[in-house]
Order: sequence, then structure tokens, then C-alpha cells
Amino acid sequence: MESLEGSKNWGFEGLERVELCYGKAQMCENGVLTLNLGSLAEVFTFIDLSSCLDLRLVCKKFNQSICYGWSIRIYELECLIKKSKESIESEFDTSTLEKHYHLKSENSKIEEKLHECLTKSKGRSKLFPEVQDIGYMPRPCRALIVPFLTSLILMGWELPEPHKYDFSSRKELKQIWLKFRGLLRNKKFIKMTESFKVSNITHDQLRLVKKIYSVHTDLTFAMISKECAASAYLFLWYNQLMEYLKLSRDLENLGIKQIEDKMDEYEGINKKMVEVFNKILANQEF
Repeated sequence: MESLEGSKNWGFEGLERVELCYGKAQMCENGVLTLNLGSLAEVFTFIDLSSCLDLRLVCKKFNQSICYGWSIRIYELECLIKKSKESIESEFDTSTLEKHYHLKSENSKIEEKLHECLTKSKGRSKLFPEVQDIGYMPRPCRALIVPFLTSLILMGWELPEPHKYDFSSRKELKQIWLKFRGLLRNKKFIKMTESFKVSNITHDQLRLVKKIYSVHTDLTFAMISKECAASAYLFLWYNQLMEYLKLSRDLENLGIKQIEDKMDEYEGINKKMVEVFNKILANQEF
């Protein structure tokens, strides 16, 4: 289905031919307008959306071809969606399906908790009216440093030469603090929480974060809460995230999620194409 998103690997050496479509005289000279509606439809369905919207204005034949081609693609997508649903029902037994939907439900609940933890980590407290105020602390304790450090790593911040640090050393933790506290001061931490995606986490990030927590196993939510509420919620966020990743792996192993992901992709493309196609049929402006 890559072609539906604008692949350049289609017939008639596509890109070179389509470049001609913006000049009517050039198209006539090269015989493009002599192609029948079916052939033109095949070409146009592999062109990105914005180009299609321009090309349909060139002439009536182009407009008809695009409408014809898109109606075929929409039907094909609907068939793929239906086939995916039938595949799930036929290839997996009741027990596997029940387990899949249970894990999926649990992961949805954890997603809500993850969002809640990040929101609370940016909230006000009596000690720190704003989260950026935490960044002005000269020598915070490890209960404050570790949750912020590990969360920032998972959100994409790179600790320079991490292999050189002894994460069990309070002295070295405070050296690391000086390297990242600016992210709290300038509110970049807040932006990182807003743009965070679980899918962006790398194996190296996970490995490093687990290594850091392996030498601070005594930390608890209650203990950290006494020092800083924001750090406590980041600690809770980390633990929820680990559970989420575990359940996600279990879902992947069942095999249904891959089909559902593909089905979601088809449905997303189909919805977009139907919306645009309906506007084309109604001759609305874009």
C-alpha cells in the first residue's frame, strides 16, 4: 500500500510524465491526453494528494480519471479492511482473542496513567511553584535527580559518555545534574513531555535507564514524594512505562496486533481519500 502515499515507482516513468501535466500543450505533444480513462486513472492514483488536486483542474478528462481511479482505490481499501477482519476471526482461537483484548484493555488503562503522571510531574507544589524552579537547586538529593535523569533519557536527552559515570555515586549524580538542570529552567523539559512518544524509545535508552535504577532499588514513591512531588510522579511514570512495554511485547507475540495495525493504516488512508473524494464530487474548493 506504499503507492497510496505517493510512491514514485509507478508506470510510464511516472515522475517525468507527471511533470508534463502542468502544461496542456506539452501533454498533447507527448500523447498523454490520448490515454484512455482507465490508463490515466492507474497513473493518477499513485500520485500524492496535493498533486492530484492540481491535476484535476487541468482538464475534464484528468478530473474524470482521478475520480475514477480514486473510486477504485477506495473500494480496494475497503476490501483489504474486510479481509483483515476476517483474517483475525479465522486465524485465531477464542482463547487467544480474549487474551489479546484483555491485554489491549490493560494497556489503554496504563496509557491514561502515563498521561496523568506526566501531567502531575509538571504541576505546582508548595516547595516548587513552577517545575522550572527545580532547575535552580544547586545540590539536590538523588531522590530528586534520578527520576528526572532517567525520564529525560527516555524522552531523548543524551547523557555525554554515560559509561564514564558511577551512577551509585551521589557525587557523580550531582555532576550529571549540572548537565541537565538547564532543561528544567528553560522549560524544554515541558516541551519534551508534550512531544514524547513511546515508539521513539530506543534499546540503548532503556538499557541505560535500567542500569541507573539497578543501583537505586531502594527508591520508592513515598520516599521521593518527601523531597519533590514532580520527581515522585516521574518515578511512577517510569514504572508504569515498564509495565506498558511488557504488555506491548505480550500483545506483539500473540500476532493479532500486527494485523490490527495494518487495518488501522488502511482505515486511515481510506478515511482521508473518502473525505477528499466527496469534496471532489461536490465540486468544493480546497
